[in-house]
Amino acid sequence: MRGRVVDWLPLASRTMPASYETAVDAGATAPPELRRALGGRYGAATRPTPGQRSLTLSVAVPVADGEATTGAVVVSQSTFRILQALYDVR
Repeated sequence: MRGRVVDWLPLASRTMPASYETAVDAGATAPPELRRALGGRYGAATRPTPGQRSLTLSVAVPVADGEATTGAVVVSQSTFRILQALYDVR
């Protein structure tokens, strides 16, 4: 079975980044960290969060069945709440 993105959603936002929504399989539209995980290796990325001054951190790890990579788990989180807490302290 070839790895593909399924409809698991982040708990905080209940929306998936557009780059993952369009990555139905390991095609060229998949973000680099996802392609890396589907290739059997750890992947990570840091991107500006659209419309905010925060960053979105993403990591992807492969899911293996024996020696074969059967999928990937991707977790993303924005740094927005951390920035808000820092602004409050200041």
